[in-house]
Amino acid sequence: MKWVDVNEELPVPQRRVLVAMHAGTEWEFKAVGAFCQNHWIVDGETRLVPMKEVQYWAPIASTPRRKVRD
Repeated sequence: MKWVDVNEELPVPQRRVLVAMHAGTEWEFKAVGAFCQNHWIVDGETRLVPMKEVQYWAPIASTPRRKVRD
């Protein structure tokens, strides 16, 4: 998994990704959220999160596929 700086690239709108809020501070917080053009919707937050509060995002990895045994 690679964290992406929001100043370099933003995720596809409405796609759920991992987000890092307040990176590098004592209030650093990682959660799942979605980018919505001019704000973020982040799990665990009861408000729309302003753009400046999310510094990094990362795609959510898919789980490995299991082989079906007969």
